Amino acid sequence: MQNRVLINSLSVLIVLAIAGAYFWIDSVAPYVAYFTIFFLILGFFMLTGKIVNQQLFGILIDSRNKVSLSRLQLVLWTLVVLSGFFVMGLLNTANLASTGASDPGPLDITVPQEVWWLLGISTTSLVGSPLLKSYREEQSATGSTPAPVSTSAPVTEAVAATTDTSNNADAEATPAPAPVATTPGTNGTSTDNTGKVIHKNTTADKASFWDIFMGEESTNYKSVDVAKLQMLFFSLITVVSYTIAVIVQIKTGSTFSFPDINAGLVTLMGISHAGYLTNKGIPK
Repeated sequence: MQNRVLINSLSVLIVLAIAGAYFWIDSVAPYVAYFTIFFLILGFFMLTGKIVNQQLFGILIDSRNKVSLSRLQLVLWTLVVLSGFFVMGLLNTANLASTGASDPGPLDITVPQEVWWLLGISTTSLVGSPLLKSYREEQSATGSTPAPVSTSAPVTEAVAATTDTSNNADAEATPAPAPVATTPGTNGTSTDNTGKVIHKNTTADKASFWDIFMGEESTNYKSVDVAKLQMLFFSLITVVSYTIAVIVQIKTGSTFSFPDINAGLVTLMGISHAGYLTNKGIPK
């Protein structure tokens, strides 16, 4: 209870620090302001994850109780763009207040189309990934083999009656077999996922950052997924590079537009995400 109160108090303090940034942003260097806002928002995300899933990276945990790569990507891009937009808006407000100018407005900040494309690609992965996992689970649930049809010749009524009487006598003498135990929460399917269902953790505290690199089905959840590994490195390199570009842009005083992104890089990210999602829909 005390920990929860402490976490809630810290969350409120972070929100107040972000809300009051206008009063301190002029007293620090622009890049310091950017990093301060960046880590304040990150801290709020972490505390939210701690409240919901009892882990600081809980915001990255999905319905499988595993850390999701698509969630990580969207959170990173949200941090970069939201922090940049917030700091640019505050700096513009402070500058316009000191000069008395009103045009352009403090929030007339140009965001290149390529940035929106990258955010859209990350959002598509976040939405499409659960859909494909659900599709794979449905495939597993409906993939059972039908019972074989008997091809034996029909017996005479006399033999059938004799067999029926014998069966009734055996049924009275033989107790009914005990029901087969199944693992709770798996709808009759064991957690070893022999039917190629999506592997899930029972609780959120079993989530690990290693989940980002690993497969998702019962047959490969202990193996490295190369498609996920590739997309992770592409994403990290792109996010880090663009973060540096945003900081340089703010440092030079160009606070009415975000830096451009090469269209080829956006295409490369799109191909990487397409491969990632396609890989999810292929049975392992």
